[in-house]
Amino acid sequence: MAGNIHFRDRVGIWVPPAAKHSKKLLEMAAMPYTHPIGRRWVESGHLRRASPVEIQARAYAVTTTLQLEYLDLRHFRANDLRALLDEESELWRERLHWDYRSSANLLLQYIDSHLLVGYVALDQKKICGYTFCVQEQAKAIIGGVFATRAAHASVPAAAVESKLLDHLLGTLLHTPGLERMEAQLLLHPHGEHRVAFERAGFRLFPRLFMECDMDADAAPEPPRNHDWKHEISLPGGTLHIRRWQETDFEAATRIITTAYTDHIDSAINDQYCSIAGANHFLHNIVRFPGCGQFEIEASWVVVDAKNGSLQAILLASRISPDIGHITQICVSPNLRRQHIGQTLLEVAADSLRRMGCRSVTLTVTEANCAAVDLYTKLGYRVRHRFDATLWTT
Repeated sequence: MAGNIHFRDRVGIWVPPAAKHSKKLLEMAAMPYTHPIGRRWVESGHLRRASPVEIQARAYAVTTTLQLEYLDLRHFRANDLRALLDEESELWRERLHWDYRSSANLLLQYIDSHLLVGYVALDQKKICGYTFCVQEQAKAIIGGVFATRAAHASVPAAAVESKLLDHLLGTLLHTPGLERMEAQLLLHPHGEHRVAFERAGFRLFPRLFMECDMDADAAPEPPRNHDWKHEISLPGGTLHIRRWQETDFEAATRIITTAYTDHIDSAINDQYCSIAGANHFLHNIVRFPGCGQFEIEASWVVVDAKNGSLQAILLASRISPDIGHITQICVSPNLRRQHIGQTLLEVAADSLRRMGCRSVTLTVTEANCAAVDLYTKLGYRVRHRFDATLWTT
C-alpha cells in the first residue's frame, strides 16, 4: 500500500500518514482487537481480542506519528507545570484518597531550582505531561510520570507517559557512572508502564497498596493478652511500648538495616542496606511529605525493659485529614513470630482512630507473603496494585 506507514510492533495496524487522520487513528488504537486493515475486519468478525500489552504497544506506536515535543524539564518554571500537578493531585485523591498537594508543592520548588533531570511533553505547544528523577551519585530515583487525562488531549495519557519514560530512561542509560535506577510509581496501576521499563532492562516487583477501614467491624480488635500502653511480657523478658522520640533516629537505623538483611525490599530500595541509607530514609519520612504528614502521636517503638535498647519501630503519617498511613514497620529478627508487629499495628490503628482517621493504609511487596497474610488477618484489603522497578549494572 503505497504511502502508508507500517509499524513493526507486535500489533499490525496501518497508519494513514496525513495529520487529519490522527483522530481516527487514535480510535483504532484504543480498540481492544488486533486487526491488519482496520475497522471493517472487526465488523466482519475476522479478529481476536488483543492483550493489554498489545493495546499498550499499539497506543505507544500511535504517539510516534503525532506532533508531540519532548523538552528538557530544566527549561520550565514551576508556574508552567502548576495546572498539570493540580490535575495529578486530583487523581491521587480519587485513586488512593491521598492528599498529594504538599508533595506537589515541594516538587514545584525543585522544578524552580532547575536541578531535576526530566522531560516535559507538549501537544501543539501546550504542556500535556512530565517526568522527573533525582540523581544521588551513582543512583537515580525516578520520582514520577504524569500526562493529562483532559478530554481535549489528542493522545492517550498512558502513551504520552510511556514516551516520556523512554526519553528519561534513555538519558539515564547513557549517563556515565550511573549504576542503579529505582522507581515506585504508586499512582500507576500494575503493568501500565511495563513495556517502557522492560525495554530499558528493568526488573519489576509488584506491590500492594492496602487499606483497613476503622468504621465498623473491619477495624482490628485490641489485643486481649496484655495492655499495649505499658508492656509486653515474653518468656525472655519484658518489652515496653512507647511513642517515637527524636532521639530514636540512630538506634532505628540499626534496626532497619538488621531487619532488612536478605529481605526482598532491600533489593528494591538499597537505603535499607546501610546505616547512612537508612538514616536518609528515616529523615525523608519524618521531615518531608512524600509519605504523608508524619504523626509522632501515632508512631511507636518497642524497647527492652532491662537496657532500653530499641527492638522494633512503627512510623505513621496522614495522607489526608481522615486517612492514616503506615510508612515503616520493622522488628528485630530475634523477636520475630512473637506478635510484636501485629501489636504495633493495632496500637497505631487505635492511635489514628482516636485522632479522627477513618482508615489506615500501607504498602507491601506482593512477594512478601508473611506480611501480606498478617495485614489481611488484621482487616487490610488490597485497594491498588502498582510496580516497583529496578535497574542495576
